[in-house]
Parts: sequence; C-alpha cells; structure tokens
Amino acid sequence: MLDDADFEAASPKKSKMIEIESFVQQEEIDDVYFESAYFIEPDKGGGKAYQLLLQTLEKTGKAGFCRFVLRSQENLAIVRPRENYLLLQRLRFGDEVRTAEELNLPTNVKINKKRWIWRRS
Repeated sequence: MLDDADFEAASPKKSKMIEIESFVQQEEIDDVYFESAYFIEPDKGGGKAYQLLLQTLEKTGKAGFCRFVLRSQENLAIVRPRENYLLLQRLRFGDEVRTAEELNLPTNVKINKKRWIWRRS
C-alpha cells in the first residue's frame, strides 16, 4: 500500500529555477513539438547572467533544453532567444504528437483547373 510519503517522494520537486541540461541547434527542434510559450525575466541580481545567456544563444543559434515544474508536473522545454528577451517554450512528448500516417487524407482527388483561376481586381 502506498502512503502520502510515497506520493511525495515520487512527485517532482518544486523550484523557481530552470536548469538547462543541454544545448541543441534551434533548427533541430521540429515546431510540431512546441506547446505553450512563457516569457522569462531575470530574478533580482540575475541580469548579467540573463544577458550572457541571451547573447550566447543568439550568437550560436542554439536553444537550451531543460525541464521545469509547473503546478506539480514536470515539463520538457527549451529556452531560446527572441528579439531582446528569453522565451521558455514547453514541448510535447513524442507520444503526444500524431504522425502523418494517422491522418485520414483524401486520395484520388481531381481538381478542375477552370474553376481555380485567380483574377486580380
């Protein structure tokens, strides 16, 4: 039988910190995995580190792969530069994304070219 201590031990530790685990090229991440986006701002006294990370990511074209806890749930995310700020973007897990093979797409469709003539006014 499980008790409260077992559930507490299994739940992720809440923290206001975002710890970057590794770096990847931004173009390596397919945008089909992007979910929610959050603006990141530095904590008091963290401005220098924030600017250093922002400038480094901009110059290298990389994004920081990280995990963070939101409402007692651990999330995968990337930190990437946008204009003059950092953006945290939650990522979907691979099993949460449908594949193209799962789609019910039409086949053998014939288009009447005469109907689809675009005219400028």
